[in-house]
Amino acid sequence: MNDQYEEYLQELLEGKDSRTAKSLNKLNGLLKNHYESGETEYSIAHIGRLSKASGGIGEVSIRNQSGKHYQQLIQYWKNRAEDDFQKKPVSELKDVTQKEIELIKDNVSNVLARSYIFSVISERNRLRKEIQNLKNSLKNNYLISLEDSNSTKIKETKVLTPLEVKALKDVLDNNSNFLRKYWTIHENGSVDNEEGEQLFKAGFINAVKKILENET
Repeated sequence: MNDQYEEYLQELLEGKDSRTAKSLNKLNGLLKNHYESGETEYSIAHIGRLSKASGGIGEVSIRNQSGKHYQQLIQYWKNRAEDDFQKKPVSELKDVTQKEIELIKDNVSNVLARSYIFSVISERNRLRKEIQNLKNSLKNNYLISLEDSNSTKIKETKVLTPLEVKALKDVLDNNSNFLRKYWTIHENGSVDNEEGEQLFKAGFINAVKKILENET
């Protein structure tokens, strides 16, 4: 495989001056890495930007009439990428249904564009599975608790027993709770005893009421 691209590169280098040869070699190295990383974008505009960013020739030089050899080199690597995808067995597209594969092949002629569409469909199916798993979890008495802006945790729902509900109600009932008669409850929900000492901090009574509201 290496001999194939090296042989083609030598054909392009034949008769070129040292400056052009250097640019061709540099561009070929970039395209080889682009190909080996599985990239599918081989437009002159895209490759030109990558090349210029790495200190090579830019889009204008590639598009010039004198830049035919650069265009041919880009086309060579683009063809190799397309050929590789054509040889990819359908089994590797297991997340894409046969109907979707046939529909895309019938309507999208560009092989690299097909590859991108297949990857989008696979990602869509993966996200669908994750959403379904989350739905199943929520059905099993789970709830989502946002503890901070950066994390989401799944917690099991806790349900109070009738005995626990009655105990909380007694806290608010003067008749059933003897000590309750000597409490002083403030508007902020705090509780003091008969000597003015704080028994429960601000918000305590309000919290109990809210818990009981959710249990009724």
